[in-house]
Amino acid sequence: MKPLASALGVALVILACLGCSSARQDPATGKVRLLYIGDYVGANTPARYLDEEPLISVKGVPATLAWYQETFIRKFMRIYMPRTYEDLSGNNDVILFSDAGVRFFESRHFTWFKDAVINDGLGLAMVGGVESFGAEPGRPPWIGTTVADILPVEGVFQSFNPATGTVAILKPENEFIASLPWDTLVAPTNTFLRFNDLNLKEGADELAALMVGKESHLFLVTWMQGTGRTFAMSADWTPTGGVNFMKWEYYGDYASNLVLYTAQTKVPSEHELRHVYKTLAMKYRDGKVLLMATLDFVEKFNANTRSLSLDINANEAKKKEAEKLYIEQDFETAVSRMNEVIQRNEELTKDSLKLRDRALLWVYVIEYLVVIATCLITGTVLYTLMVRRRLYREVEMTKGKGRRL
Repeated sequence: MKPLASALGVALVILACLGCSSARQDPATGKVRLLYIGDYVGANTPARYLDEEPLISVKGVPATLAWYQETFIRKFMRIYMPRTYEDLSGNNDVILFSDAGVRFFESRHFTWFKDAVINDGLGLAMVGGVESFGAEPGRPPWIGTTVADILPVEGVFQSFNPATGTVAILKPENEFIASLPWDTLVAPTNTFLRFNDLNLKEGADELAALMVGKESHLFLVTWMQGTGRTFAMSADWTPTGGVNFMKWEYYGDYASNLVLYTAQTKVPSEHELRHVYKTLAMKYRDGKVLLMATLDFVEKFNANTRSLSLDINANEAKKKEAEKLYIEQDFETAVSRMNEVIQRNEELTKDSLKLRDRALLWVYVIEYLVVIATCLITGTVLYTLMVRRRLYREVEMTKGKGRRL
């Protein structure tokens, strides 16, 4: 029986591997490598949440006129865009377009994107917005490019519907849809102010719709193209049209899971623990910014910060351990470890503030002594000259005019 059981086990492993053979992720780290092109800027996009997702490593390419002038965008494209097809396909797993202006790409890029999806299994997603799909007059449409060929939507690429749409889930059993608590998406967070009007391609799978009254419009659509998966979200997820959606508690989890799903990587089902971890990670990041700013301020006064710096590095190492546990999907332990990291970070912040106060104490003492010394010196001079008049002497009478000089 043992040989039979062993053979059965090997067969199951082989079948499992075959089932996940299309999944894209970094073989060295296990992370999904995301190329985020478009509005990878500021706090008003999912970028800050994706940066805190341990299962994803992000490379951003700012390419939206909403934030930058065209000259800067072309410079960013030269610096950050992959320069060869091998670089694109070998070092990235998902390409995400979010308000990425089509005019900033070269024709070879479009060919690379399509080939990488069909032949090498990369995921490709496009999110709605004034530069996505070609939605606004004066913004060239994506229609006619080879990227449009592999998107799961077609047709009215230049229509941008100003009507308010509410989310309606159509395929609750879908892995991506099932990975999120959609029942918490309630008014006003389930409302999009503007969205792109699109048509469904034959063979594509519509996961969710936007309802404007009784009219149904495409919202979330996915499609398999060759060995890769493509994804379209018709609404904007930045303030232009998604300002309410951004208030959803699971907004960051939505973006993370969308990337994982598009990469054909299994989306973990423990959404609550993952949500707690990422909330803690962002709290740690914000707290560390304050800590490092205080430390930098103190160092300008030549205070001894070596011991504090060593403690900060040790705490950062614990944070990396928590990330490793998260990647291994031991979410409960990862959350526990992150709580310890945040608590220690708060203690270090208090220590840095005490160090700042000690450094400033000497500044206050020195300033006080300088003021006192200045007062004593000027007072002594004033007393000598004006009160005691020790430097004055009487002038004798002149013989010529009989008066004092």
